[in-house]
Amino acid sequence: MIAIRICLAALVLSTVCRAEDPAGNTTQDKMPPARQLAAPRLDQPAPLMAALQHRKTSREMGSGPLTEQQISEILWSADGVNRPPNGRTSPSALSVYPVEIYVVLETGIYVYEPSRQELRGVAAGDHRKTMGGQDFAQTAPLNLVFVMDSGKYQANQSTAKSNPEDQMRWASVEAGAQAQNVYLYCAAEKLAAVIRAGVDSAKFAAAAKLRPTQKVIVAQTIGQPR
Repeated sequence: MIAIRICLAALVLSTVCRAEDPAGNTTQDKMPPARQLAAPRLDQPAPLMAALQHRKTSREMGSGPLTEQQISEILWSADGVNRPPNGRTSPSALSVYPVEIYVVLETGIYVYEPSRQELRGVAAGDHRKTMGGQDFAQTAPLNLVFVMDSGKYQANQSTAKSNPEDQMRWASVEAGAQAQNVYLYCAAEKLAAVIRAGVDSAKFAAAAKLRPTQKVIVAQTIGQPR
């Protein structure tokens, strides 16, 4: 009987240890580690006119994986640093860069850090169901969520007194340029891509732990074409 009790106690303790870390956080609360992205291949031949000719929206995509190189280059195309000190591949009104690109992978939610070409972990686990009701978005290997942080406008002397309507308009232009850059890269790489407004903003905000100053603008889903 004593041996049985000891075994049961050990089983309970093992279950608790798996569910919580020393700080008392559940597995759901854990952040995935940062992921260093590969350097983009800037010498690849990709004629602009050909990419424009093949740019299109496609929802016909499978669940097959993208390579780490492709994920890195998609993000660099969207908003990577292409000139010193912090010039980007997409424009931003007064260089405030209020749009942050959240990256939703099967392994977790991350934020793209352009200056380091890195993904910063936000939430571990598969959160693709927050991408809305379209089935392909819940199984695609990559979803991007373009999120405006109005706090960056408030912290900038040039835009601190701007009104919310102007801020959203500026940020929407920025996000649109980023999404078009992704479209052109996908056209060159023969990947499927679709920009989507159907993301479940409330569920995503909770999963990604968005701050009160942050607001979802739009999402974009990328995958291998069927």
